[in-house]
Amino acid sequence: MQYVLLESRALALAFGVIEALLLMVITLVLLVQGDTAPFLLHRLLPGYTVSIQGMIYAGVVGFVDGAIGGWIFAWIYNAGVKRRAREK
Repeated sequence: MQYVLLESRALALAFGVIEALLLMVITLVLLVQGDTAPFLLHRLLPGYTVSIQGMIYAGVVGFVDGAIGGWIFAWIYNAGVKRRAREK
C-alpha cells in the first residue's frame, strides 16, 4: 500500500486563505447589515471591530491562524503516515 504525504506549505496556505476569507466575509456581511455588534469575534480576535479596519485585521490574523493550523495538521498527519509506513 502506498502512503501519500500532505504538502505542509500548500495546506498551510490553503487553510490560511480560507480562514482569512471567511472572517472577512463575515465582517463584510455585518457591515452591509449595519450591525455593529462584533458577532463574538472580539472574543477570538482582541482588538476586532466591525469596520473596514476590522475586516483587514480579521483577514490578516485569520490567515496567520489558519496557516499555523494547516501546517500543524499536515505535520501531525504526515507523522502518522510515516509511522504507519514503518510498521508495515
